[in-house]
Amino acid sequence: MRPFYHLLGNNLIANITNFTVWFALTFWVYIETQSVFATGMIAGVYLVFTSGFGFWLGSIVDHNPKKLAMLGSSVVSAGFYVLSLALLLMSPEAAFANPYGVHLWVFVLLVMLGVIAGNIRSIALPTLVTVLIPENRRDKANGLVGMVTGIGFLTTSVISGFLVAWGGMVASLAFALVFTFLAFAHLAFIHVDERRLGAAPGHPAEPKRVDIRGTIAVIAAVPGLFALIFFATFNNFLGGIFMALLDAYGLSLVSVQMWGLLFGVLSTAFIISGIVISKSGLGKNPLRTLLLVNLITWCAASSRSSPPSGCWRAVASSGCCWRPMPKRPSKPSCRKWCPWNARDASSALPSRSSRPLRR
Repeated sequence: MRPFYHLLGNNLIANITNFTVWFALTFWVYIETQSVFATGMIAGVYLVFTSGFGFWLGSIVDHNPKKLAMLGSSVVSAGFYVLSLALLLMSPEAAFANPYGVHLWVFVLLVMLGVIAGNIRSIALPTLVTVLIPENRRDKANGLVGMVTGIGFLTTSVISGFLVAWGGMVASLAFALVFTFLAFAHLAFIHVDERRLGAAPGHPAEPKRVDIRGTIAVIAAVPGLFALIFFATFNNFLGGIFMALLDAYGLSLVSVQMWGLLFGVLSTAFIISGIVISKSGLGKNPLRTLLLVNLITWCAASSRSSPPSGCWRAVASSGCCWRPMPKRPSKPSCRKWCPWNARDASSALPSRSSRPLRR
């Protein structure tokens, strides 16, 4: 279990780093441009990139050692952050105030590519649960993964708000480069025994390629798995719509520091839900748990703007932060039912098809 705990901590550092950049970018772009179009387009860029790169990233994790894939993720993210910082420093400040300017959108694309490279970790870590944790403890291990995600969201919201208020994107990217290096250095010393399976005697090794057709065939062979994936996809799609305007709405009401602190407090629901799962598991019927928690979540989301009370909006938003509970059954199911060589690509489908509820 010790390597798993080290990997959890390492992923926490990497998630905080990448999500801080994403939070900060959205906050900073709205403050610079005062454009809801710009913040909505950032969400759209993420959706397009995750959809376009999803199978490819999953195949990278499928065909390579998970630790190597995670190390490569840190290197690629750092490279894009360096390019982003160089463009920011060399461009005139006024160039980023135009929501339709070339400088702004080249900068956004470079930053988002760095964030997307970090998605390799979100694919590799749940698969390592299968490798490192006995089957009767995997649901609780996935609860710990959800709790770590919640801790990351809590700290990310606060850190990004204060970084943008203090030093804008220069401070945010400098923060990202330092902690990306620390995550890389720490991961390099973690020993992970993946017990990878070689080719059977007399059979050629599987080619290292993006096998979309093979992944779809594997999913289709499991009754109900497509339905589960489509449910998770649609759930994330609704979350994406809900969140597309939320940062612009919040930043128009309060300061960037206060907005970050608010989401930091609300993200404690992620931690609580992760603790609940790690202690009690998902129960005898995980799919029923998924449906019930989603019902509660979307009732809270639909009532967020009525009545017009700041306290009520905070309570309704905290209800939306319980989404790690319904998300836990989908990816473990993919990993349990799918063969080893297709687990990463198949479990990547729900999250690649849309954007997560909170960045």
